[in-house]
Amino acid sequence: RLRRNIDPQDLPTAKDLNKIYRAKSAQEYSQHAGTEKYMGKGQWAVWRSWADEETGTAALNLKAAGLNNFSTDSIQEYEVEYLVKIIQLCKDNSIDLDFIIAPYSELYLISFEHYEEVMQTFYDIAEEYGIRIADFNRVKDEYLRFEVADYYNVDHLNAYVSEEIADFIAEYIKNPDGDYFYDSLEEKYPMNDDIIAVGYNIFFVTEEGEFPKADQAEGDIDSLRLEISAFSRVKRPVNVRLRVVERLEEDETVTWINGREIKGEKLDAYATQFKVPYNNLKIYYRVELLDPDTNEVLYETFTRFDMK
Repeated sequence: RLRRNIDPQDLPTAKDLNKIYRAKSAQEYSQHAGTEKYMGKGQWAVWRSWADEETGTAALNLKAAGLNNFSTDSIQEYEVEYLVKIIQLCKDNSIDLDFIIAPYSELYLISFEHYEEVMQTFYDIAEEYGIRIADFNRVKDEYLRFEVADYYNVDHLNAYVSEEIADFIAEYIKNPDGDYFYDSLEEKYPMNDDIIAVGYNIFFVTEEGEFPKADQAEGDIDSLRLEISAFSRVKRPVNVRLRVVERLEEDETVTWINGREIKGEKLDAYATQFKVPYNNLKIYYRVELLDPDTNEVLYETFTRFDMK
């Protein structure tokens, strides 16, 4: 396939495929400037961090984080059949086969309501056919622990941690029966109300109404409505403060100028909504989550909301 994660019932049109093919065939595709380096064969080394450089924290668009159909209902029967065919092909040719589950950020894992249920499907198949599983989301902390700063987006690690991962894989290959993994995701990430990120839902406002995506909006977009809340494993009440801020760079030092505060309207104990301009993609915002009883700042981050 030219694209991954395409639902069989939502296959791209010939026009879409042509557009993807042309984009990936262009010389610019393998010659990005900046912190990315093309390593060949479709692989990139990316050093940038998803975390804000000043606070080490992140703002997360909840709608972009998860897949609505991420449940056992979305597992297609033919997919399981072909996975079993792969297993049998390896066994028939005396090929060692391990399952590897790639590491997601804690934020991404939370967004999947049925993550453990779906993964159990693969654990059951592995047990049935005697296959080892290297689940990077259950690796014990003494071997690997990924922070927000280790990712360059919600579900891709950056190049800085590649050596740590390589060292772990080498150890796993040498001694595959070692005690590397927790028995459940909850052992790795205990249930508590620690704030992991600022979560927000975004709506594009026109005279015709509100729309979840800009390309779905009917009429001219005049503003955004943001619903902002704390993102944690156990939902917790917070107050939210939002400011438009200016980012100045002098002598290689970044300074944030706290500008005007945008007034919000509490939707409930957990979420506050704000109306912000749409016409300037370079506007930065400072988001602070506050304790509702003491007004103490519990979490803060800088962000430019995804306005696409």
